[in-house]
Amino acid sequence: MLFYTDSTNNKRILSDEKWIGFIIGQIIDNSIKYAKEYESLRINIYTSVLEKSVSLIIEDNGIGMKSSEISKAFDKGFTGTNGRNGKASTGIGSLSL
Repeated sequence: MLFYTDSTNNKRILSDEKWIGFIIGQIIDNSIKYAKEYESLRINIYTSVLEKSVSLIIEDNGIGMKSSEISKAFDKGFTGTNGRNGKASTGIGSLSL
């Protein structure tokens, strides 16, 4: 597993340390859980700064979701097709974010 980070936009954010840790942990757990079987997992973490907002972007090279399912990703109990194929899933991971 490889992690890449971009430290050129070092910004401070005001957040609850416990919850931001939980959220980032959930996203990374999903990246690991849904990694492609025969490919080395890559996770990119970086920030984007626009005026007074900072976005934390986490990307991976996992199996992804069907484009038709992305709008449902945060619906209660939703698990995408790729999440139901051979992986144990509750459908509450993204909802908790």
